[in-house]
This record gives sequence, structure tokens and C-alpha cells, in this order.
Amino acid sequence: MRKILVTASALAVAAASLVGCSTSGDSGSGSGGTETVRFYSNANETVNGVFSAIGNSAGLEVDLVQVSSTSAMLQRIEAEAGQNSADIVALVTPRVFENFLGEFASYQSTELDALTTGMREPDDKWTVVDIGVAAWMVNTSQAPGGVVPSTWRDLADPKWKGKILSGDPLNSGTAYFNLFSAYALLDTAAFEQLVANIVITDNTDTLYPAVSQGEYALTLGYESNIYPYVAGGQDDIEIVYPADGTNITYEAAAVIEKAQNPEAARRMLDALVSEEGQIQLLQETFRRPSRTDIDITQYSDLIPMDQLTFIDKNMDDPDERAAFEAAWAAAAEAAS
Repeated sequence: MRKILVTASALAVAAASLVGCSTSGDSGSGSGGTETVRFYSNANETVNGVFSAIGNSAGLEVDLVQVSSTSAMLQRIEAEAGQNSADIVALVTPRVFENFLGEFASYQSTELDALTTGMREPDDKWTVVDIGVAAWMVNTSQAPGGVVPSTWRDLADPKWKGKILSGDPLNSGTAYFNLFSAYALLDTAAFEQLVANIVITDNTDTLYPAVSQGEYALTLGYESNIYPYVAGGQDDIEIVYPADGTNITYEAAAVIEKAQNPEAARRMLDALVSEEGQIQLLQETFRRPSRTDIDITQYSDLIPMDQLTFIDKNMDDPDERAAFEAAWAAAAEAAS
């Protein structure tokens, strides 16, 4: 049984550490004359498998290099300067791309008209592939009193102390993505109590397994990372979208400026944001499409965006981020 807890409805806002590599050959012509595209990705093995399948469907042989660090991946592209570098890169948030725009080529995808308005870099240096929504993964068997929380203020209750696991928002994008919402919505006292309730770990790979296994009652994450546990039939796991507001981010792909095979890179990017590619990503990785012409309810049990509540502050604004970091530091000091 698939269970998703919806807690509100409102109008939505419309490496390199090398851990795996396919060795399909150098960029250029693949076997039988098929074009090869070299693809750097920081996604997991499942997502990368879908990327490869999408590329194959577009007539491309995908030489995919999986890396574990976004920043190291971008620094690697910068250092390679076109020598044996990839042709295309994904998935990177636009904010992270900003410091490396010179490494990427302007390209207006053939699918651009179908993409959500507002998801464009002025010079088309990157193209949004999916929309990420912040959510909570809750193990209902571990929730205090068996009551599933519905708001950030609920999580600020002292009964949640030691039951919430999170990465450090000063170092983890996922933690910042989530906790910025709490900062935007709670008063100082409630935010400090929430921070006091949270157990911080540097090993963010353990977040979802720890909740799945009942070591903690709740973690803060991406719905696309939580949903597999729900879809897999773990009945005590629920996705909660906080009623007082959650947050969204984008993940993008970009053609490398000094790509060895730029035409293959452009074809790969078009395939990623094609209707077929976006539906495949949704069905197999639970990532929301960046296209406006796909009804997600036809392909998944994810909640439509217009049934969720979102905060109205921009977490990518430098001043807002600085204010959050100051508030977090003060709250962490008060909790210590």
C-alpha cells in the first residue's frame, strides 16, 4: 500500500571522487557508428541507469561517469579545460552552477517551450531537468505517541528531542533546503527548540536508512529519496509535506563549453527534457518533471504542486542565506 500524508493545500509556486564508470569508449563514434556522449553525473546508480536508458532511446551510447561530489565534479571540469572532459553534466542546482558558468555552453533546447516559466538561466547555460520538493520521512512506529507531525512547530515540541536526524545545513544542501523553511516560518524561540531537537550527522548517506530501520523517527530530505520506501511497501514510512510550508529546488543539466562531442551533448540534453524522458524519470526515480504538459497523477502517487504549501522566501538569495546561517549558529550555540 502506498501512503503519502498530505498536510496542506495551497497554490504552489508555478570529483571528483569516482565511484563508478561505464567504459563505452572515447567521445565520438561508438560501436556501429552510434554517437557516444560522455556524461558526468552526481546522481545515484538508479538515476544514472535511467539517464543511460534515455540516451540510448535517443540513439546515443552513454559513457557515464558517476561522481560523489558536485563541487569536485565541477572543479574537475574546470581543471580539465576540454581535455578528456565530459560532454554534459547533471544534476546540479542552478545556485551551484553560478560559480562555473564559464565552463558551460549556451544552448536553447528544442524542448524549451514546454518547460516551466522561470526555470531559465539568462544565457541558457543550464536547463532544468527536474523539480525537487523538500519533505519529511517519518517512521510512524517511532513518532512520539504515535502522532505524525504536520507542521514545523510540531517538530519544535521538546518531545521530538533526539528523534530527528539531519545533516548539517552549513555543509549539506539537503539539510539547508529543508531547514531554511523552518527558519522562514518559526519565531526565534521555536527555531531554537527545533534545533535543540535535531541530531546532526556528517554521514548523510545514513539519513533515510536510519529512519527506515527505526533508529530515528524522522529525517529531512527530498521526496524523490523518500518515495522509494513508500512505493516499496514499508507501511510504517510516510512522506509528510509540512502544512506551514515546504521548499522547492531545481536540478539542471548543462552542455560543457569545451565538449569533445557537443552535438551529442545537445541531443542528450534534449532527450532528458523530452516528454518521454521526463515521464521515465518520474516513473522510475520519482523526480517531478520540469515540463508543464505532464500530469504527474497519471504516472505516480506524488501530490500535485498546487496541493502543497510553499514558503515565500528565496533560499538562494545571499542575504537570506547569511541570515539563516547566523540564526542557525545562534540556535546551535544555545542548544549546546
